Amino acid sequence: MQSSDMTVVICGVGSIGSGLIHFLSFHYDIVVIDTDIRALERISSLYDVQTLYGSASDPDILSQINCH
Repeated sequence: MQSSDMTVVICGVGSIGSGLIHFLSFHYDIVVIDTDIRALERISSLYDVQTLYGSASDPDILSQINCH
């Protein structure tokens, strides 16, 4: 991941999430959360992002990235 002062959390790797990752990953650290493991594998093969498998509304998932 990039060395940035800000980490962007993107919930979902659909068309909008993928577009955001494409544009933001060159400037920010990105954490991607999704319930589709294949989508996470695909996006992590294309971009330098951290991926988390699970629901973005799950407090345990959010605590893993220190998002409160």
